[in-house]
Amino acid sequence: MTEEEEKTVRRRAIVGAALTAAFVGLSQISIESPEPVKPLFFYLVPVVRSRELLRRAATLAEDGAWDELNSTVSRVVGPPNNVKDNLFKAAAYLSGSKEQKAREIAFDFLEYMEKVNYSKYFENMGAVGGGKAAEYAKFSSKASKSAIGKLDEFLALMDREAVQAAESQVMAFEAEFTKSAPETQDAEEPAM
Repeated sequence: MTEEEEKTVRRRAIVGAALTAAFVGLSQISIESPEPVKPLFFYLVPVVRSRELLRRAATLAEDGAWDELNSTVSRVVGPPNNVKDNLFKAAAYLSGSKEQKAREIAFDFLEYMEKVNYSKYFENMGAVGGGKAAEYAKFSSKASKSAIGKLDEFLALMDREAVQAAESQVMAFEAEFTKSAPETQDAEEPAM
């Protein structure tokens, strides 16, 4: 073998060894969900809160209150609830087929969430009225109700005590909010 051929063989051996080391290193990376760092309850509170917001969204859609609907949807998918992140973090508490089922439900839920805001689903140019508004209202309301159903399915897979704790937390907050809301309105009304 010539010196040039030896260099080629050596170079290929080094590249092969480097690629093998890279593959071994990559094989050590887990594709499983990372272990959650907070209690399950922490991830379920935003999910339960999102379910309540979606109940409101269904009513807003039926009433054609599009601006409020958009705001409500934004609160579900973005801060403070970030429902996507919390669904997948909560699913990580499950194992095996239950975790896989929870992930499938989460993906189905996210698909319905895309449909709740009709203007993102349909190509909409400007304001709608009449028959189109009724069609969009029905579509958005149905998508909201379907998304609620998916959240109910998801929560049914979770630890019952954690779900109940999350529900009581959300209901306590809602009760406090509705109790303080009239006081705020009274304080804002100007005196005559």
